[in-house]
Amino acid sequence: MKIFTWNVHGTFMNALAKTGHDFYVPIKRGRPYNYDGRTPGYIWPHTIHQISVSEIKKIKYDLIIFQTPQQVFEEQYKVLSESQRNLPKIYIVHSTFRRDPRKRRRKDIKKLVKYLMEEVIPAMDAIVHVTKYNLKQWTTYFPQTKSKSLAIYNGIEIPKNVKWVGDNPHAVNVTVSLPTRPECGREIWLKVKEKAPLMLYGTDSEKFGGKGIIQNKDLRKEIAQYRLYFNPTAVSSMPMAMLEAMSIGLPVVSTKTMELPNIIKNGVNGFISNNPNVLASKINLLLKDKKLAEKLGRAAQKTIRNKFSMKRFVRQWNDLINKTAAKSK
Repeated sequence: MKIFTWNVHGTFMNALAKTGHDFYVPIKRGRPYNYDGRTPGYIWPHTIHQISVSEIKKIKYDLIIFQTPQQVFEEQYKVLSESQRNLPKIYIVHSTFRRDPRKRRRKDIKKLVKYLMEEVIPAMDAIVHVTKYNLKQWTTYFPQTKSKSLAIYNGIEIPKNVKWVGDNPHAVNVTVSLPTRPECGREIWLKVKEKAPLMLYGTDSEKFGGKGIIQNKDLRKEIAQYRLYFNPTAVSSMPMAMLEAMSIGLPVVSTKTMELPNIIKNGVNGFISNNPNVLASKINLLLKDKKLAEKLGRAAQKTIRNKFSMKRFVRQWNDLINKTAAKSK
């Protein structure tokens, strides 16, 4: 298939590429949101085609994939032709929209829901949720989406050449712009950091004493040196960096929000709580007890193998892509 989509999450786009279809992702000068092309720092297969905005209308696609509401009610009208806008469509729900700590004004929430009801939901042939929590949330708020909705967990590969070392006595985290994003757990990070040694990677991480940006191709090799992964997110469907950490055997200490209780089990593959004192205590426990960290890390890797298999991800996505594209024939 020839599929057009905007790349908004490099790790997810890289996994989607493993379906084997040809994906066309637009790029603009300066790489603004929606137009990042092939995100730097990833190893991209030849099936990901980076195209300029002027090329978009020249290509005959089989399917369009949307990944944000804004792409539906704004971007598609800027870059797609009328015939392209009438192609089969899949919408991916990456994020939740309740209990947002950014405290959006009520009228903004109503505006978003209005767009979802009037433009996003009716126009889509299928709605994919990256977590079961998202699926339940949407089908509760929008019961009319049940017939076209399904959950597909992300696919995470377990690398053969990177394994957990765990000698660095810190809990590591990788987040884009954590110091400016309360939804990613800025406040709880600061509280836990007062009682446990943490290390942060990502844009603006230097503001919190971190090490700056790390490219995805180097991420797992770098974080393998740390004893454990700390996930502080307040609102997140599923932190991809956390899953990548688990794939190489890092145990996780995490907040207990959204989908996370379905993934992290206390004393099995990590620890989970919304109490900063408990989180700090569990981090310090794993820093003192490397054998326990190793045991939980092996279970964390098993969780990835069982729940986030790339083979399963590719099979589910190919089934959906083929079924959806067939609607135009």
